[in-house]
Amino acid sequence: MLVALAASVSAAAVAPRAGDSLNLNANKPAFTFDYTVSTVDSTNWVALYTGGNNPNDGTKRSYSTWAYAPDASGSVFIDSASVAAGDYDVYLLAKNGYTVLAGPIKARAASQPSASSFAYRPKDKPMTFEYKTQAPDKKNWIAVYPANSTSPVKSGYLAWSYATESSGTVVVSTTNITPGPYDAYFLAKDGYTQLADKISFVYQGDNGPVSFITPKFTTQNARQGDAFRANIAGLINPRAEKPVFKIVSQTKARWAKIDADGTITGTPSCATGNATVVVEASIADGTTDRLTVTIPCIPKGQPLVTNFRFLTMNLWIGGAYVSDSYRKQIRFFADLNPDVIVFQETVQTAGQRLSKALGWYEAHSGDTAIISRYPITQLAGTDSSTQATVAFDGEDSKVIVYSAHLGYDPYGPYDFCKYNMTLEQVMKREAESGRTPQITEISNDIKKLMPNADRVPILLAGDFNAPSHLDWTEASKADHCGIGYVAWPTSKIPVDAGMIDSFRELHPDPVQDPAFTWSPIHPAPEEPQDRIDFIYYAGGAKVTASQPIVVGVPKPSPNEGNNEWTTDHAAFYSDFKLLPSAMKAGN
Repeated sequence: MLVALAASVSAAAVAPRAGDSLNLNANKPAFTFDYTVSTVDSTNWVALYTGGNNPNDGTKRSYSTWAYAPDASGSVFIDSASVAAGDYDVYLLAKNGYTVLAGPIKARAASQPSASSFAYRPKDKPMTFEYKTQAPDKKNWIAVYPANSTSPVKSGYLAWSYATESSGTVVVSTTNITPGPYDAYFLAKDGYTQLADKISFVYQGDNGPVSFITPKFTTQNARQGDAFRANIAGLINPRAEKPVFKIVSQTKARWAKIDADGTITGTPSCATGNATVVVEASIADGTTDRLTVTIPCIPKGQPLVTNFRFLTMNLWIGGAYVSDSYRKQIRFFADLNPDVIVFQETVQTAGQRLSKALGWYEAHSGDTAIISRYPITQLAGTDSSTQATVAFDGEDSKVIVYSAHLGYDPYGPYDFCKYNMTLEQVMKREAESGRTPQITEISNDIKKLMPNADRVPILLAGDFNAPSHLDWTEASKADHCGIGYVAWPTSKIPVDAGMIDSFRELHPDPVQDPAFTWSPIHPAPEEPQDRIDFIYYAGGAKVTASQPIVVGVPKPSPNEGNNEWTTDHAAFYSDFKLLPSAMKAGN
């Protein structure tokens, strides 16, 4: 492992802003940077990026380490224990954001071997690591990432725990971990510098009594006379020993059987209402648990899906900030009973993990994902969105779905309400955030699909990180620091492309129904409150219900760790009825 440093720096070709500068001070310890700024702020900061990452694109959060530059001029020293060997681009950035004041300048860190060691102990449950280091610190930590990771990054870990001594063992919580392969890192001082080489391991699961995460679950629709298949094994709490499944009671479901892997199969004879099976799971220690499975029945010859529930949810770094978030998420989905869910902030793997638990289909791109009870037949995507085709009834009934996560910095409501910027300044910064070009790219793609939208409806949803022009009106200015109408590009552009805001279609008054989604854990006056999570639609569907949703009464940050609600956004769902143009009768 590499920890000791030497630095060499050459100025980059990019010219600094007038009055702002950043330079290496060769007469001070390695990685000391002198700076000047024309606009003083206590949250101006210096950040080190590597691997081609930078503050001007989708990798803006992937800096390696940082330090504040709070004065008009001064020096910033980056502790060598927080910097791994390699080449770096160093930037001076504004106000806890990603506006570049100066840089980049180039820096190189050299290295020497470390005496730290790190190992996984598979026989110790639930997940135990042993470690040793000659550089102990109360903020050293162990982080677990999805398998095949290339390096530890800020937003990618699934679980973690501090490793505070010079040697010892650490137990990492497995509440967000399912059995399978993972990578683990031993990291320094709340940062991302490795104290020891990465280890790859396979987590087999916990011991203890068998149990289902949720007591009830609804499958996709089952049409009379058609083959049916649904898997419920992922709803078992993660464990080492695989359970044995059997059906212990049936209502309108004598046609159903369950296989060893937890797959319910059969040819439905029911035509209306719900079939129900109660599945019992058991293991060798004699413990058992039961799950009630509801299977909606559809008559032979009728469309398999006529109504569907659609949910969008920002997972907040996959749920990393709330205890037991994986199980809480599964219970929420089982209770709400959506048919299609779009996610943001998945840290690349949360969509796959949750779809596997539900026995659903999945598509993902970047930090967005789409999961569905019904097959996903096509996939496309960009850094800011995932696009997929969901086949409700094969070729007879399909919808095209976009999950979008637009750039988050700078944030328009801050610019108006905290920094008192003009409308012209705010609109310029909307484009700088990446949101305007991102939503333009998505909307241009949607325009190509509009001629066929009556046959194949289109849904666009996600975290847009900006409000709506339908919410910021003269009538609602009291909710938005006295600012009246604002033509926010992230809502105007999709509406101008033909998309309909499903919530405002049913609730047109933003004063009576503000439906704020940001933020249930950052209330006013700390944060401007806004609806920044949306569900848009077009074509052969009609919205019948729409609302934001939060489970329980979340405690505000920084006390959110044990909330039942696992994210810093409210989720949003809309119910839709497919129009005849979007359906054909089943076989």
